[in-house]
Amino acid sequence: MQDLARSKIRAVLEVDVHKEEVIRGVHFAVPDVEIPKQFHVVSTVFCLEYASETREEYENAVESAVSLIRPGGYLIQGGVLHATEYSFGNRRFRCFTLTQEILIATLKKNNMDVNRSSSGFKIIHSDDIFLLISQKSSN
Repeated sequence: MQDLARSKIRAVLEVDVHKEEVIRGVHFAVPDVEIPKQFHVVSTVFCLEYASETREEYENAVESAVSLIRPGGYLIQGGVLHATEYSFGNRRFRCFTLTQEILIATLKKNNMDVNRSSSGFKIIHSDDIFLLISQKSSN
């Protein structure tokens, strides 16, 4: 399975959702592969709320992530609700305290489907850990 996954990778990108130009560079690319500006699927797990300390920073991070999605494409997002900090490498960092209400409102503000009865949105959460799939409006 690892070899199959590696054979499908076309590029590894450096991305910074806090910069105006979100795609900052290319760490690896298959020869002759053109890097698109938008993608069918963008995934982010334990990133957007951890990369932010304020609601404004979080909303800007989501807007930047969504800007990488083609109309009709999908965002796969996972994270932790109600966290105030996280640990990495024996260090603790502050993060934005995300609620489900802010999560949904921010996606909606960025033209992502948040209608629970549609096929373009699904959310699963347990013990404040969530995983969601949201489709970008085709408009």
